[in-house]
Amino acid sequence: EAVICVGPNLAVDVTFPLREKLKPGKLNLTQGRAISSAGGKASNVALAVLRMFGPNSGGDWNESLLTSILIGIQGGDRGLEFCRLLNSNIDFRPVLVSDRSSTRRNLFLVNGADGTDPPTLVNEYGDPVTPEEDAKHLSTVIAVLHETRTAAVAMVMSGSLYPGMNAKFYLQCVQGWTCARVGAMAIVDVWGPPLVCFRNTESCLPPAVRLILKINHEEFFKTFGVKPVPTYVEAIEAALAGYPFREALITSGPDPAMVMENGHVTCFLRPPPIQEINATCSGDCASAALLCSLVDASRASFPDACRFALAAGAANAESLESVHLPLMRIMELADQVEVVN
Repeated sequence: EAVICVGPNLAVDVTFPLREKLKPGKLNLTQGRAISSAGGKASNVALAVLRMFGPNSGGDWNESLLTSILIGIQGGDRGLEFCRLLNSNIDFRPVLVSDRSSTRRNLFLVNGADGTDPPTLVNEYGDPVTPEEDAKHLSTVIAVLHETRTAAVAMVMSGSLYPGMNAKFYLQCVQGWTCARVGAMAIVDVWGPPLVCFRNTESCLPPAVRLILKINHEEFFKTFGVKPVPTYVEAIEAALAGYPFREALITSGPDPAMVMENGHVTCFLRPPPIQEINATCSGDCASAALLCSLVDASRASFPDACRFALAAGAANAESLESVHLPLMRIMELADQVEVVN
């Protein structure tokens, strides 16, 4: 069975482990060499799926082994570098664009010493794409969905769009999944205009697809102007009224996450306590864990899947390495996720 990971804005991520705490305006030395990896939210999700539930994951709680198919834009020399860095077990379907639309490079400066301060992130701005390249990207996604119509159990859409792309891109991906098998899931991890485009579209979407929203609290506030906290439950439910999402998980870092089912907030879950080292990619790990734990519906209710998702995000944050997902540790942390009244 396959998971389709869609996100045009791929990147080469370069992590600098600093010897000491970052000193702005001063010379900063690294502790060892910089670490380059294939990044971008969709790439992170594809790798997380493999590390938790791929053929070599070592996990046996889920009956089905999953493969990852990644679809994104590749451009310039850095696009070639991205391909070299990408895990060879990920089935990458690149959308080639002109060299002027080069794949981004992002910098992560991780503090040394006690490591209690969060890393400093520098995300490069993506180059514009042409309308023709945008259309080529969408047609590639639709073609892969039809090619894998019997194998694809889920599609995860995540990450920002390149300048020049249609804000309805992710919506069009779902609308184009007309061959989806019954019970197939589409997880939407986007915010702003690409998310707002989903409003009042339920009648235009394939009925077989189970649509799920995964978003963090900052992105939710920027999109809807409402803080996802217990005191604003009614306002949150009203903000998502008219959207076709059957369920939603709204994360908030170490603070309680909000779980919604059928348009209503059903509970708040407090993530497990950890010593955070590098939370980069934790949200993407949570998205992957959410869908993986829902693949076998007989084993996970949506709140239980959210527990596993929060545990995966926490496990990733315990390591300097991005997309660090030891299954036994995730299981241990999942037992420490608490329901908040």
